[in-house]
Amino acid sequence: MGYYFPQYNPAYRVIEQIRLSFLGLKRQKIDEDLVSRAAREISRMATNLDRSAYHIAQDINHSLFGDSNTRVVLLTSGTLLGETNLDAVVGSDLGNNPWRLFKSDSPESIDSRIASEKAHDFLSEKSNELISVDLSAFKLKSGRFFYFSDSQISKFLDNGEIDMVQLLPLLTFTPHVGLESVDVPIHRKYVEMLPAPFFSYRLKKSLQPKLSKILTYATIKDKEVIHDWLAYRIVAETEEKASQLHNKIMAATEIGKGSRTKIQFIDGNDYYKHTKPNGYKAFNDIYKVQTRGYNPGIVEVQIVDAKQYFRNEINPNDSAFHLNQEKKKRPSKHALSDAEAKILRTICGDSSLTLVIKPN
Repeated sequence: MGYYFPQYNPAYRVIEQIRLSFLGLKRQKIDEDLVSRAAREISRMATNLDRSAYHIAQDINHSLFGDSNTRVVLLTSGTLLGETNLDAVVGSDLGNNPWRLFKSDSPESIDSRIASEKAHDFLSEKSNELISVDLSAFKLKSGRFFYFSDSQISKFLDNGEIDMVQLLPLLTFTPHVGLESVDVPIHRKYVEMLPAPFFSYRLKKSLQPKLSKILTYATIKDKEVIHDWLAYRIVAETEEKASQLHNKIMAATEIGKGSRTKIQFIDGNDYYKHTKPNGYKAFNDIYKVQTRGYNPGIVEVQIVDAKQYFRNEINPNDSAFHLNQEKKKRPSKHALSDAEAKILRTICGDSSLTLVIKPN
C-alpha cells in the first residue's frame, strides 16, 4: 500500500503488522485503536478517490478526445441469485451530461450509489419476469463507466435507446445481459461493431480480496504492490494509435479544461515492447494525479488497441484473457488466519451489496 499511505500511516502499519504476523516474524495483538485509525485512513482515501474519479475521467477523456466522447454508459456486473445463479451485466445510459449524478454529500461512494440505483431500476422494471424464473436478488460485483461519442453509439440505437444486448458483449465478457443469454462475439463482428476509440474507468469496491492474497506471498514484487485502486482504460483503434495516445498522456503535466488536473508519470510497463508469454499486451502506467479541490492520488492508466482488447477482455478461450491470468497467478500455500482476516475486513470495510427483487 506504499503508493497510497506512507510507512507511518496507521493503514500502512496495520497491513504491515498483519503481514509480519502471517510470516511468523512478529506475533502480537494489533492495537484496537490503531485498527480504528487505519479504517478511517482507508475510508478517507477511498472517499477522495471516489469523489475525484469523475473529474479526472472528464479531464483525461477531454485531453485525448476533446469534446467528442461524451456519451456515458454504466456497466454494472453481478450475479442474479436464485434456484440457478446467473452471472450478468446491466447497462444504463447516463446520457451526455451526467455530472449531477456524481454530486453527493452521502458517505456512500458515488460509484456504488449510482450502480445500485441503476441496478434497482432494472430490477423494478423486470421484477415479474425475474421472479417468474425463480430469481430473488442481484448481488452487485462492480461498476465501470464508459465514454463514447454519439456517432459511435448511433449504430446501437433502437428507437432512441441503446441496445445493450448488442453493445455490452463488445465491452466485457458476460454470459448474460440482464436475462438475455449472449455469446462471445465472433471476431469479425467485433471488429465491425466495436465503438473505438473509447474510454472507461472503475474504482475497486474493496481492497480486501487483493490484499488477502498479496500479504501471504513470501516476497512481494514491485508490480504486485497495489496501484490500481482507481483505474482508467483507453481503447484505441490500432496499435499505432494506442502508442500515440500513450505518448501524449505521458508527456502531459496538466490536463482538462483550464488545466484542472495535474498529472505526473510515476512508473509503468510497456507490454507491447515486452509482451507477456501468454500474449497479453497493453501500456500499464502509474500516475500521480490531483484535480482541483481534491487531494492527490495514485491511479493506473491502461492503454490498449481494439484487437488486443478482444484478447484481454472478451475472449475467454484466449491465453491473454484477464481471468486466465488471474488463475495462473502464483498461489499461496496458506491463507491468513481468521484473526488476521477479520482485521483486514475491518479496516477495508464491507463493500458487498445485494438488492432484493420485489414484485411490482
